[in-house]
Amino acid sequence: MDKKKKYYIEISKKLQELLTKSEEIEKVLVADLTGQLVGSAGCEKEDEDKTRMLAATFSAIIAAVRSAGAEGDLGDSDSIYVRYDDGIVHISRIGEKGVLAIITTTNANIGAIRLLADRYRKRLAESVKLLADQMETLYFEDKVEENILNL
Repeated sequence: MDKKKKYYIEISKKLQELLTKSEEIEKVLVADLTGQLVGSAGCEKEDEDKTRMLAATFSAIIAAVRSAGAEGDLGDSDSIYVRYDDGIVHISRIGEKGVLAIITTTNANIGAIRLLADRYRKRLAESVKLLADQMETLYFEDKVEENILNL
């Protein structure tokens, strides 16, 4: 099994585990910082396009919040909550390489969800970093090969 597939499997298993930690958790997903969906649990197969859109949106939201904090001399942010009419989204960074989003019911205990998010961000950090590094290496190797072919 190649390294990339191994990291995807590790991330998927951890997301499935997180999904079972609270009945209030409806969906969980991980995106990289470019907004690419890395993994998800609780998301319906027929909603794959919607899940990918959510991954990109959540990644952009955390980037915007971090930028606003820097511009406003407020420091860095590692997580945010958004309360909607029909649910709550907890979005948090996974190191410098990814974003974890936990979508819950409106009745979720936000403190408990935050503790779970913190715990799983740590559990996911190494796999997300290694996957991102692997993807960057593959991208760089493709670009080098492309440039060599264009000589």
